[in-house]
Amino acid sequence: MSETNLPQIRLLESVLSSIADLVYVFDRNCRFVYINQALLDLWQKSLPETIGKNFFDLGYPPALATRLQEQIQVVLKTGQIVRDETEYTSPSGIGYYEYIFTPVFGEGKRVEAVAGTTRDITYRQKEKAEKEFLLKTLEVERTRLSELLKQAPAFIAVLRGPDHVFDMVNDHYRRLVGNKDLIGQKVRDVFPEVEGQGFFEVLDRVYRSGEPFIGQNMRILFEREKGELLEERLLDFVYQPLIEADDSVTGILVHGVDFTERKRVEEALEKNTQALALAVEGAQLGTFYCEFPLDKIIWNDLCKDHFFLPHDAEVDFDLFYSLLHPDDRERTRLAIQKALEKREQYNIEYRAVSPDGRTRWINAIGKGYYDESGEPYRFDGITIDITEKKVRERALALLVEINDATREMQNAEATMETVVTKLGEFLDVSCCAYASVAEDGDHFTVLRDYTKGCLSSAGDYELKAFGLRAVCDLKAGKTLIIRDREKETTPEDNLSAFASLQIKAIIGMPLVKDGKLVAMMAVYQTE
Repeated sequence: MSETNLPQIRLLESVLSSIADLVYVFDRNCRFVYINQALLDLWQKSLPETIGKNFFDLGYPPALATRLQEQIQVVLKTGQIVRDETEYTSPSGIGYYEYIFTPVFGEGKRVEAVAGTTRDITYRQKEKAEKEFLLKTLEVERTRLSELLKQAPAFIAVLRGPDHVFDMVNDHYRRLVGNKDLIGQKVRDVFPEVEGQGFFEVLDRVYRSGEPFIGQNMRILFEREKGELLEERLLDFVYQPLIEADDSVTGILVHGVDFTERKRVEEALEKNTQALALAVEGAQLGTFYCEFPLDKIIWNDLCKDHFFLPHDAEVDFDLFYSLLHPDDRERTRLAIQKALEKREQYNIEYRAVSPDGRTRWINAIGKGYYDESGEPYRFDGITIDITEKKVRERALALLVEINDATREMQNAEATMETVVTKLGEFLDVSCCAYASVAEDGDHFTVLRDYTKGCLSSAGDYELKAFGLRAVCDLKAGKTLIIRDREKETTPEDNLSAFASLQIKAIIGMPLVKDGKLVAMMAVYQTE
């Protein structure tokens, strides 16, 4: 080895020791002659403990060691690359790894050594297992749903495509329409006598618009058996568009009840009520029911949870409006009024506020029911907690806003000032600050901050002035969270910085590089 090659060799060793993949080399006796740091870390062994040994010497399970040694021999004898995967239990636990054994040729194309590279694919195996589990669960649920639909007390059919071709019908639907060949047939071909009664036109409109249609007490005339007189039935039904992930409509679910026979109606309503209750519970839906005049409201337990109420609370409209955010009360009242006057769906998003100031976003959907004279006699609906959805939307909007505001900035300090300002405004905190930590790790400087109703925190500080908990958590790379200084600390903690800055609650987020605290960002509320 010439001295001129030493820098290149050292560089290569440095690179191989710094990458996450496991890199190693075997001699012709299948013994390790090179091992990078990543593999040593996995084994939790030193180089002297491992160099010159084979898999048996290193305590690999006999079956695995035999397989690996044989694969190395294949490469030595054939000069062909070997690729494989295996499970391996290291001191850190069970993992899954893919590896490649590659020949290293010498003079005369003789294989002098075998180079190996191994990559941890544990996450991939877990994802594969999770995907298989989800697919299996989905198939079970799909089968269960199909069976439930077939056995449902209402008539159900699934129509596919713009021509409304029958894809699935349950037994009740077959009993309703008589002995007909349905699957694969267009609805217009099966029921030519229904042309002109308006049903086909409604199906076309639902398919084009993606909007559901609710039909109540609908009169229809059709042939149950070919050649017989037209039979009249009175139906309540829904045409529900089937919408895919790309928002395209691929079909229509037909769901309804034949009200021609009162006894059958009562039985179907009872079963549907039970099914609806199960669906609401399973879907985490709050429900509300109220009769006219609009005074008392009946809420289920989940609906009361949405509004931070105990389950034994009695609710009326005055209480309901008082639980809403002040900015949402009037528009909610107007939305209910409009829905009832125009006989349209009530669909609104508003905020429920707890006595201690917590906020929850709610999506409420409902409709009115009317008597023969057209007067509303009932107003019912559901509530859905959409707080997480709103938080995601706001967070995404914040990221877009920060990106737009800083895209053209060249100055790092100006960029950070924009970031802390946007974040502070978004979180509605007293202060949002960014600090650089000194080399000693015990002092830091607040470079930029955003304040609202409090003094600026810009300046130099000792980390210990924020207490031992802050020192331990932040240096360990843990987020510091103190929700209430008075409840979570004592005078002995010597939190001088908390007092000078009047901090009541704080979240501190450390930036650790190479095991060392180098910067921090914090948000806090003052007294």
